[in-house]
Amino acid sequence: MIMRTHVKESEPLFLCGDLGTSSLKAALISGGGNLLRAERIFYRGEAPYCWEDAFFTAVELLLSSRDDLKDRKPDALVLSGNGPTLVPVTGDGPLAPLLWSYPDSIPGAQNRLSPVPGEISSFFLPKIAAFSKLENEAYKKTVMFLTPYEWLNWRCGAPPFSILPRREYERYYWDEAQLSLLGIDPKLFPQKIMMGSIAGTVTRRGPLHGVPIVCAGPDFIMALIGTGTLEEGKCCDRCGSSEGINVCAKMPLSGGIIGGIGGGGFRVLPHILEGYVNIGIVIPKSGTLLSDYAASIGIPIEDLPQKIFLQKLDGGLKILEQLSGAVRAALDKLEAAGYPAASMTLSGGQALFPQWNQFKADRFNRVLLECEIVDAELAGDALVGALALEGKNCTALDLRQKAAKMIRIRTRYLPRGLEEQ
Repeated sequence: MIMRTHVKESEPLFLCGDLGTSSLKAALISGGGNLLRAERIFYRGEAPYCWEDAFFTAVELLLSSRDDLKDRKPDALVLSGNGPTLVPVTGDGPLAPLLWSYPDSIPGAQNRLSPVPGEISSFFLPKIAAFSKLENEAYKKTVMFLTPYEWLNWRCGAPPFSILPRREYERYYWDEAQLSLLGIDPKLFPQKIMMGSIAGTVTRRGPLHGVPIVCAGPDFIMALIGTGTLEEGKCCDRCGSSEGINVCAKMPLSGGIIGGIGGGGFRVLPHILEGYVNIGIVIPKSGTLLSDYAASIGIPIEDLPQKIFLQKLDGGLKILEQLSGAVRAALDKLEAAGYPAASMTLSGGQALFPQWNQFKADRFNRVLLECEIVDAELAGDALVGALALEGKNCTALDLRQKAAKMIRIRTRYLPRGLEEQ
């Protein structure tokens, strides 16, 4: 996708990438928050090397297509990605990643594993403990574990680091007490560094050589930033292959526990903002249902919403009703718990379909907001990159001020009945 927005000579230029489960999304974004070009590359081959191949394919496409950018090098590279996936790295190279579904994706795995102690809050360490039991020989060869974006940073030239969004996230990554409890060697983890730090420069030969590498965080944190969900009561809907409703709330939180499942089945985690939490509800496989249905009737997913509405496809309409009903139930549950969302900012692949967005606005009876950059993880990457080049930290004030300049709403979808009020 090529955007015709002109970039000023004085504006920094960010090359942003987000590693998903099946594809990599990448973009060139200006310091003013303008999307200059975007690419999505599906992986081919074995992970994690296919991630690297997809990334450098995207780099070539991004940097070669616009005459006004051919002689300009990005001012920073910023990478984020899905979690909690881990890459075991041995002295001979990386092994197959432990994906977010590991070890549940291995038949009979749970019958061979001990229950995870209740004191464990890490999203990563139970995977490593399972890996040590299920694949002990591979575990013994492993010298370090990296997330997908940490691994790609390292492959580009940065030292190996464990990137923390905030210090409060340490217990959800790894700490000495949990390592000791699970009997995992602390030497398997590189030094921790904070999101927004400059980790080094690209050392590989090519168009990115010498470009600073800025540390971003996991995809859901970057989406909060990229949708501007940075004030109490702000809400975003990450709608891709699955769907997650996220609300920014102040601490303390009644009816919920940090890091656990609170009242109503909410997932409550520290927000990127100090003194705030993120309250989340996940609707699994929402986008997968749509893509599976598109495949079953033999049409591209990008044509599906229009065909459903124009041809009134019963099967498709039933799926849309099912999905919108699940999200409406989640929003109503949040409102009943004291966290109403009068509006919600959209992020992800599903947000590209105006008819689907309007359908959801009607069913939710809420205003839906579509950002200029719908892949909010990439917008969040650029924002964090801009702060890093200015020597600023990811404080609440810094994030909010920068978001006001870089995150913009393109379309507002009003529930029918409100649009004339």
